[in-house]
Amino acid sequence: MILAVPILIAVSLFLGWVLIRLAANALPLFVGAAIAFTLLHSGNSVGVALVAGLLASLAVVVFGPIAYCHARSGTLRLMLGLTFGVPAAVAAWYAVQGIAGHVMPAGEGRDAVAYVIAIIVGGVGWRRLAERSASMGWYLSPLIDAPRRTRPQARIPPVPASSARSTASGAIDAGRTVAAIASTAPDT
Repeated sequence: MILAVPILIAVSLFLGWVLIRLAANALPLFVGAAIAFTLLHSGNSVGVALVAGLLASLAVVVFGPIAYCHARSGTLRLMLGLTFGVPAAVAAWYAVQGIAGHVMPAGEGRDAVAYVIAIIVGGVGWRRLAERSASMGWYLSPLIDAPRRTRPQARIPPVPASSARSTASGAIDAGRTVAAIASTAPDT
């Protein structure tokens, strides 16, 4: 009995971690499943439906963060963040409702727990989108930003202090030399 409580806590934390990881990827799963079932019900084979669903999910996973990274408008970033965050929150809400239905009685407490977890997981989905965009966006940025890119400006190294003094004294010496030559030149 003494070991049951720590094991229960460890299993609960692990299942919570799995829930967050799976719910944060709810949008790619939804897109892939929707395309696969649409193709399957329209008369295509199971193999074609699965391959198309996997490719659609992969496209969302790859191009979603790139679009978020290169979005200039705050409104567009908000819409992309909500596009990834809301399905994660909905998936987490239903998962918590299902899990809490076995543990807690129906009522406001269970709904409150489900809403809090849904908001947290939705935020995690949005954050994972931002993290992926920060880590993946630079791979394709030369291809996407090619018309807007400018060449980096050449960096001029600073002149050392000793070199600045010799240049100044050299300029003064050159001025004296020109004055000396002009004073010794014969007048014509």
